[in-house]
Amino acid sequence: MRSAAIDILRTRGFRGLYSGLSPTLVEIIPYAGLQFGTYDTFKRWAM
Repeated sequence: MRSAAIDILRTRGFRGLYSGLSPTLVEIIPYAGLQFGTYDTFKRWAM
């Protein structure tokens, strides 16, 4: 893993380590929002 990080730093620079961050955030943010939004609702419903 260390060698892969060093290779990315050499070829793409520091920004190369974060090249897939935007698509990941686009996927995670709506999911997390739904999860937090529905948790309380289902918790109250289950009690």
